[in-house]
Amino acid sequence: MRRWILCLLIVVLTVAACEPLTSSNSGQPATVDPRIFSWDRSPNAVIFSAETVGGQSDFRALSDIPLCALYGDNRLVWLNELGGFDFEVLYDGVGDSAIREFISYLTVTEAIYTHAWNFDNLFATAEVAPVVETVRLIVNGVEHRADSLSGWDAQWFTRVVTMCQRLASAPILFQPAGAWITAQPTPYSVQAPISVWDSTRMGFRLTDAAQARWVTGVPLLDLWNALRSLPGSLLYTEDQVTYYQIAVQVPGISVTSPPAP
Repeated sequence: MRRWILCLLIVVLTVAACEPLTSSNSGQPATVDPRIFSWDRSPNAVIFSAETVGGQSDFRALSDIPLCALYGDNRLVWLNELGGFDFEVLYDGVGDSAIREFISYLTVTEAIYTHAWNFDNLFATAEVAPVVETVRLIVNGVEHRADSLSGWDAQWFTRVVTMCQRLASAPILFQPAGAWITAQPTPYSVQAPISVWDSTRMGFRLTDAAQARWVTGVPLLDLWNALRSLPGSLLYTEDQVTYYQIAVQVPGISVTSPPAP
């Protein structure tokens, strides 16, 4: 009889050990086993991004780079704000286990799936929407988006961005080798800083960039440095008559960028 009771106890404990762990603060039937997470491995595929949207025109938003983003080839890209309008873009490689632990943190600790995407419902027709914090997570073939309009606490977004940036162990300063450049005519503004476009140095006229144009070398680095250190309201002109906004989209860095040619 004693041997039979001991065998029964072993069976019960074995079954209990096989049950998945769940969390009451997650919006899904959750497990904290990090091995279940998978993602698209292509370099331009986004696993996770945290950024602010709104506060500017759709065209200016083309140049935006997330505060922190993970890509399918295990690259971590984030912004290091230096004060004023100046910032630098950093990147690093992150191992699979660290990425899965971060996804588990988002899912269980921060209950990302309990937060929803409300931005489009409230501001779909707004000419310029207010600035809103947003996150995106794409794992196991499913995309989930959420924003600060869903009611997360005041420090939620800061915690998530900080945890994302801490995945880096040896950050490297990013300098683009190629990017898509687009120029769009815009009305002159006395508040906007003005830069004179040197078509000889840059290799093309602004009118040649009405459609996205692939640019490399010195012209790209000049634009990249201006983008990082000057206000987003910066305008370019060749003739002091027509003024242009310029968008710089870098594949694998700007989440809206087309792939390289």
